Amino acid sequence: MSGTLHTVAARVRSRLQPTVERTLEDEVSELHDHARSGWPVKTGRSRNSLEHGSRATGSGSAGAYLRNRAPYALEIYTRSGQRVWDVLVLAPAAARARRLADRLRGDLVDVIRGRR
Repeated sequence: MSGTLHTVAARVRSRLQPTVERTLEDEVSELHDHARSGWPVKTGRSRNSLEHGSRATGSGSAGAYLRNRAPYALEIYTRSGQRVWDVLVLAPAAARARRLADRLRGDLVDVIRGRR
């Protein structure tokens, strides 16, 4: 990378990473709450095994996760025959992806243009 591009990339990383981490954590927390409230088994291991969190690496990347530690969680089905995980986690996550990308794109443009 040239000096100017390297400088811009470093500025973007340092200014945007806290926003990305916070945004990802907020999104996955909302997704967790949604899945937990709709989980068909109201007591027991599968509902209590829903976990979420976020993590950042020293290289400037960040990620968030929602998982279920119950080994049989993917085998729980709705009355209509759909996997609960697909209905309560995967489909809502896919629907949120566009909104999340739009939100972060605006933040990225602000940082590149020096507005923050």
